[in-house]
Amino acid sequence: MADGWQPTADHFFMRVKREQTLEAVATATGAKEVVSLSKMKKGELAAEAEKRLAGTRWLPHLLKP
Repeated sequence: MADGWQPTADHFFMRVKREQTLEAVATATGAKEVVSLSKMKKGELAAEAEKRLAGTRWLPHLLKP
């Protein structure tokens, strides 16, 4: 699944709760990243999460095998 699916701002991160977005970034890149992102507005956070998770092959729990 990770070969063909990428989380994007419009199609994933804008549709889930902020906490889920922050958890995704923490899981994929490390907990230090979340501190600076937690103060962003939803749209900015979604766009930044898309950039930071690009190429990481991160999947939400529902898509994991």
